Amino acid sequence: MQTVTLQFDDVYYQELINQVGKDNLAEFFQKISEPYLWLKQKSNSSDEELSQAHQQILSERLANDKKYK
Repeated sequence: MQTVTLQFDDVYYQELINQVGKDNLAEFFQKISEPYLWLKQKSNSSDEELSQAHQQILSERLANDKKYK
């Protein structure tokens, strides 16, 4: 699994907490990372560091893409 460290200004972090909710931060960051991970998969990059949850999401999206081509 790949680890990313993010640094926020306190004001922006507090605004994010107000909009998303502290309990939903992990899900929020997972959702915003999906497009990057999807593009990585489409470019045939190695997915060794992807979590099982992300691998499942990407597999489903790739399957859906093939349906509509």
